[in-house]
Amino acid sequence: MGEIFKKLDFWTLFFLFESSITESEFEMHLKELKQVFFYKKIVYDEDYIINIIEFEFKCSIKHSIILEYKLRYTCDWAESENRLFLENKLANQRYVMGWNDMAQWHPLCIKPNEFDLLVKFWNKNDPQWQNTIYPKLLLKNFIGFNNKSEVENFKTEITEDFRQLNVEIPLSLKETILRVPFYENEEYQWFEHEKLGWVYESKIYNCYSIRNECHSESENEQFPFDEYREMIDSIRESFN
Repeated sequence: MGEIFKKLDFWTLFFLFESSITESEFEMHLKELKQVFFYKKIVYDEDYIINIIEFEFKCSIKHSIILEYKLRYTCDWAESENRLFLENKLANQRYVMGWNDMAQWHPLCIKPNEFDLLVKFWNKNDPQWQNTIYPKLLLKNFIGFNNKSEVENFKTEITEDFRQLNVEIPLSLKETILRVPFYENEEYQWFEHEKLGWVYESKIYNCYSIRNECHSESENEQFPFDEYREMIDSIRESFN
């Protein structure tokens, strides 16, 4: 499974959302992912095809976190975006948690201590991700940090992770691939809301996350507060 994650081309397209790889390179890239992960495609017409790879992170019999990775090749150029979902497998229902693309990104949705708990759980319980560093790298842009110190510590960790994979990142790409999102000027902080639970709020600009009060009544996308809290609580209990 890990060979695709040891290639710079994968991380370049995944984090930059675009790449100048050739069409044959793109097809090989897609073929490697399809051999390991769930794949589907949406065909609008012969010139507009969306390829979707799903990275599933099992959280319980009931819940999984799904990272949906969309890829498209057009006009000698590869494009991508990704969306994070919480899936209730028993109800066959998915809830969007956040997304990352080149347009209107709202990725930040996981508390740092929740992320540590999730990674610990996957290392122990999910055969696909046991004892690997891949969940941390795939999901790093969905973590909402409180301060620069947390960001710098985490960046040190992922820099070492890429070194262990022997992925040599050129200087021109390091800023993007090793980037840990943190919008210091917007003063994002985690607060425990009376009804919603933990929210990631900014008093200045709340549009880098939907896990907050102002998006809780949105007509478009709403964070699944109750479902997510149930999932996190069940994982905590599994370690007791």
